[in-house]
Amino acid sequence: MNFGRNLWIWAAVIVLLFVLFEMFQGSANTSNAQDVNYSDFLNKVQAGEVNRVEIKGPEVRFETSSGSFTTYAPDDPKPI
Repeated sequence: MNFGRNLWIWAAVIVLLFVLFEMFQGSANTSNAQDVNYSDFLNKVQAGEVNRVEIKGPEVRFETSSGSFTTYAPDDPKPI
């Protein structure tokens, strides 16, 4: 009976370690992006250099042929 209980505890520990590893692995991938000004982002869009864009709230992540970048959209001064 103790063997079954210990097995569940070890399984939970392994799952927890896996989840923690995945969390830190995901944050490491986002740190490779360079920070740029929002106006630089707009200039790259107008020049047709942006291949991919991901927007989450004010954070804007985008990719060009020269790498990955992150910027932050300014607040709208006129709320709706």
